Amino acid sequence: MRFRAEISSLATFTRVCQSIDKLSKRCVLKLARERIHFICAGEDTSGVQVWAQFEADTLFKTSRVESNSGNEIYLELLTDSLQKALKSADGATEVILRLTKKGKFPVLSVSIRNASGSGRQLDVVQDVSVKVLPNLNNIKEPMCPDPDLHIVLPPLTALTTVLARLSKISTTVTLSANRSGVLRMGVESDQAKVTVEWRDLRHPEFLSSDDPAQRPTPTPQRGDAEEFFTCSLDVKSLSKFLTSRAIAGTAIASICRDFCCVFYVYIGAGPESGGVLTYFCPGVLRDGED
Repeated sequence: MRFRAEISSLATFTRVCQSIDKLSKRCVLKLARERIHFICAGEDTSGVQVWAQFEADTLFKTSRVESNSGNEIYLELLTDSLQKALKSADGATEVILRLTKKGKFPVLSVSIRNASGSGRQLDVVQDVSVKVLPNLNNIKEPMCPDPDLHIVLPPLTALTTVLARLSKISTTVTLSANRSGVLRMGVESDQAKVTVEWRDLRHPEFLSSDDPAQRPTPTPQRGDAEEFFTCSLDVKSLSKFLTSRAIAGTAIASICRDFCCVFYVYIGAGPESGGVLTYFCPGVLRDGED
């Protein structure tokens, strides 16, 4: 079993780890020759899951993955440990990841090369403890019904600002959209009912991906274009998704009415970018629903 890679986009790699760390303390890192996956299967009570995939050449300048399991390697690690190791590499001239051992225990070794002010080469190694897992091809994304609607979201920073204010009214927020490009975010309590609306948003017709789990199907065109499809979410769940604002290029919401919302966060310029984080956020029942 061998893994060695030179990171080409340290900033992107670090921001992805920061976003995932805010969701889960542990994640599974799936290493393959063509793609790299981060998997957080919902260890906390929010039920939010993240399934992220990146083309290997989006993150790595060069990479080598070899194993007896179809040249795939699964590592479980603490997200905070990986994030701290990458943070210490800020400004480095070269960062190499290696799967190796420290004594009898496997580690993901982060080799950092810097140049001092006098021009001397400085090498630092940070070891991240990992657990090598068996092949996990049986792990699948959550099963969701066909979405009622997909809509391209406004800037996530704007959604974050609005949610921060709405969360003072209720711990449950409703997300609604129609096929006329309108998105609503609202809360309701005994004292107040507040709804914020965005208009003239786009609907994706199709998204390019080899993985159907990362490619929403076209928005259905049945029914009234003014009809709103709604799902209620826990404020904490939606907040976890919005931590991806630091790395988001295009973000798309898929609404499965009264069941869940699936959010696709693309790294870079839209669906043709080299990476996407998929957030599965379960719906919650509103007061008065059975």
